[in-house]
Amino acid sequence: MHDEYYSPRTTMINDVRQISEYSERSRQIDILVETDAVKTIIECKNYSSPVDVKATESFMSIMNDVQEDFGIIVSSSGFTSSVPTRVREFEGRICLEHLDWQYAYETSFAEESSGQITDICSN
Repeated sequence: MHDEYYSPRTTMINDVRQISEYSERSRQIDILVETDAVKTIIECKNYSSPVDVKATESFMSIMNDVQEDFGIIVSSSGFTSSVPTRVREFEGRICLEHLDWQYAYETSFAEESSGQITDICSN
């Protein structure tokens, strides 16, 4: 997101609450990224087992309710096999990211960087 969509007007806010369109109640969002053109919500899951359809459908419901453009689910333990099939309903607007933070920390830091996030951590 940083490398592709960053602009001086990009804002990233963690642990934000938004009043939803349909349920008209406050919904918690782990990270909200607002650029000039789009809003993206990011859900971070640090589970000991893969994220399942139930957790994914909860995210899909929130995304629909707050009416944001894109969503990303980040999981430290991956996803069950049915999750990629389930998010197809959103036609490419939901991205699933499996990030092993421990592995990334131990293996991916470059000594030199040109200022891009991907230079620092390829994972």
